[in-house]
Amino acid sequence: MGIWKKIKKQDLVKLERHAANHEPYCHLNVIDLWAYKITENYWFELGDTIIYKLNDYSAGHLYITLQGDKDVKPAITKLASSLTAKNTITLKCVPELAKKNIEKWQAIKSIKEDKDNHDYIFDVDKVITFSSKIQKNKSKKIRQLLNKHPNIRDEVIDLTDQKNRIKIYAIFKNWILQTGAKDWKREYNALKRAIKMPDSNLICIGFFDDKKMIGYTINRPEKNGYYQAYFGKSDRTYNSLSLYQEYVTAKFMKQTFGCKYMNLQPDSGISGLRQYKNSLGPSKKLLKYIVEIDVSKLS
Repeated sequence: MGIWKKIKKQDLVKLERHAANHEPYCHLNVIDLWAYKITENYWFELGDTIIYKLNDYSAGHLYITLQGDKDVKPAITKLASSLTAKNTITLKCVPELAKKNIEKWQAIKSIKEDKDNHDYIFDVDKVITFSSKIQKNKSKKIRQLLNKHPNIRDEVIDLTDQKNRIKIYAIFKNWILQTGAKDWKREYNALKRAIKMPDSNLICIGFFDDKKMIGYTINRPEKNGYYQAYFGKSDRTYNSLSLYQEYVTAKFMKQTFGCKYMNLQPDSGISGLRQYKNSLGPSKKLLKYIVEIDVSKLS
């Protein structure tokens, strides 16, 4: 593989430490790097920059991305020197900082927004208080849900308990039946891999109607005031349950870990998912870019 190294479990601490120096892009978080891999993922490091070869969640093939600052150009040059018969290098999911460091480089052929992969960022206080314009009608929907189902409750559940894992998998499978989802296997496999990761610091909140589990969210707090909202499913016969789950989770993550922002992941170009995430009133998006580089103009 030349310059490339397989991402192994022992690499995750170093990769997380590197990512912590940057904005919290979900695809470069260790849960994504490990849980969402379909085949092996790869990386190499040069100075303050890491270049990755990762599995594309939607398309199912490898793509190249990076994260870094001053050493982005030499890292790309090293990448190019390892390739054969390549006139153009295409990078996906390139973070804003890295893009700014190369956008005036003579080797750049094109830069465009990677719209399907922007991360949705939410102000936790606004999720809790419904204070944004888009969210004002959400509190009414939650009241209606709780009035109709007064025995709904929530609790933090232990992901190391196999009985709890089975309940989570059952909720996911029920969601498949309710939605008719076809492309669910990658997410389901990622869910199982993530739950089984040792020392992952994942927080699972289960939602119950009396004793029956009807939904869950799985999240991960980070040291920079963010939390990553990785997985969540709800019984769709409970109208607005998914909205209530986000509200309860945001409140818990703020009270327990002091989280100020939530990264609700990209929409992957799925129209229904894009509509839902926009309906929650994101505060901003962490932008990502597709960058094409002319290898003949590298210097």
